[in-house]
Amino acid sequence: SNVDPCSSTTPISFGQTVNGSLANTDCLIGFGSRADVYTFSGTQGQRIAITQNSTTFFTYLYLFNPSIQIIAQNGNANT
Repeated sequence: SNVDPCSSTTPISFGQTVNGSLANTDCLIGFGSRADVYTFSGTQGQRIAITQNSTTFFTYLYLFNPSIQIIAQNGNANT
């Protein structure tokens, strides 16, 4: 059976650096955009910093809570 790439997540740890790439088989999030999905465990009120960058394309980051609600989002200009 086929697995929905949007339901497939990769656990990450604080301080971890992940080098990734996007492919036509990754999660399709709309307007032809693709995404990789990562998860981590935190506690309410905890402060975190997440950075991402690409020299190839404009990146966008969404942070969801366990109820799949967007709690933070940010786009960058590949800086």
